[in-house]
Formats: sequence, C-alpha cells, structure tokens
Amino acid sequence: MTPYPTWLATAVLVIAAAVPSAYADDSAGPGPAAHNPHLMGDRYQQASAEVRALQLQAYNVATRRLDQLLADHHGSRQPAVVLDLDETVLDNSPYEAASVLDGFSFPKHWDQWVDAAEAPLIPGARAFLRHADARGVAIFYVSNRSAKQEAATIANLKRDGLPQVSTQSVQLKGPSKKQRRDAIAQHYDILLLVGDTLHDFDAEFAGTSLASQRAAVMRMRHAFGNRFIVLPNASYGNWTKATLHAWQPPAKPAANTAPRKQAPAPHAAN
Repeated sequence: MTPYPTWLATAVLVIAAAVPSAYADDSAGPGPAAHNPHLMGDRYQQASAEVRALQLQAYNVATRRLDQLLADHHGSRQPAVVLDLDETVLDNSPYEAASVLDGFSFPKHWDQWVDAAEAPLIPGARAFLRHADARGVAIFYVSNRSAKQEAATIANLKRDGLPQVSTQSVQLKGPSKKQRRDAIAQHYDILLLVGDTLHDFDAEFAGTSLASQRAAVMRMRHAFGNRFIVLPNASYGNWTKATLHAWQPPAKPAANTAPRKQAPAPHAAN
C-alpha cells in the first residue's frame, strides 16, 4: 500500500455526533416510545440533515481517496473496495423507527424487514459504487446479515441499481469479517474499507471494550479518511449502554450565607 500523503492529515474524519437527551421533546407522545432510550438516536439517524451531510461527506472522501489510490496502484492484482451493508449502503432507519414507535426490539420482525427488500440506499452510496465500478475496481459487500437472507439482500441491492451484486460479491455471516476480508485480500488489493462500525475495518475492534476501542482509534488515527471511511450510526452499537460521565453543577450556597468578599489586590512595592 502506498504511504498516506502528508496533506491528507487534514482529511475530515467522519463521525456521528452525539445527541444530548436534554434536547428531547415530547413530540413522540405518551407511551413507551417517549421513554425509549433509542428515540433520540433513531430520530437523529433518520430525520436530521446533519446525518445526510455526514453520509455524503463520507462518500465524497471515499471517492477522492479511491482516485488517489488508483493513481498510485501498481501490480497485477485488481484493486478492490470492501463495504459493510447496514447503515453503510442500506438504510434501516424505517425498521429502527418501527421498533421504537411499536415497542419491539431486534431481532423481532428483522427477517420480515429484510425479506421485503425495501431498504433505501444511504445517500452517496450509489454514486460512489458506480464510480468504483467504472474505474475497474472490484466491489465486495461484507455483512453480518444471516446467510439465509442472501437472496433478499441481493434483491434489495439490485433493486437499488448497485453494481457487481452477486453471490460472490455479497458475503454474509459465516466466517468472521476478518476472515472474509483476508480471503478477499488473497486475490485483490483492498484499497478502501467503508463501514459504520469499527470492526468493519480491523479485527482489533471486535468484541473489545469501549476503552480499548478508543485507544485503538488513536493508534490507527491516520487510517481514518485514508483507508478507513466511517459513516454515522446513532441507532445501535456496543456504545448504547455505556456509562455516562456527567458534569456536576456546583452546589448552591445556603440562603443565609453572605457572598465571600474578594481580597484586595496586592500593591506593588515602591
């Protein structure tokens, strides 16, 4: 792999902004949805303009970076990109919204949602994938969807007009994602990895604590925006039950306590 150009140190790292619960309103109405801990994240993921901007930004960076890597690519092996599917290529926010509003949890109704093959595309995904296809890049869709969902997943991707969709390119759950990436790398030069979860990029992020993941992010920081392209996902992840470390407002002084007088400023010696 060609070393990263120094100017790319300024590349934008795509992150999902956290949505403080303090800004929640009651527009969900009474009932379980108003108290669902996923409400604000799902609302942000589906309805905010900021998420659309982050998704487009991610694929804009991916397109520019792919062209740069292709310009430096040498060797006989075909270049390739590897993408996750859910919240990277396919938008499952309608399912997530239904789970909040109707009060059910994954995996209930997940098979029915996948079988419907109606997930819309993440903004920017089609344009990037068609660009990669036109540049002669092999495309692999590596997802932890169940293998039994292969036919429905392929139907969804084809319905959305994506290139290189086949039983060979769509690789669903079986071996680990690392094993599937390694198998692809035996025959192709993987230039870019695109995903919404960190284990889409490196096995070091799989099954580890949030503290370990944050430390690994810092060690691999130069890969983000260069070889790793991250999309926002505020709906689910291993962070959803993380302990929050809150600021403690100062205690109010007692009502009968006079304000402390400020000491006079010292005079300079003559």
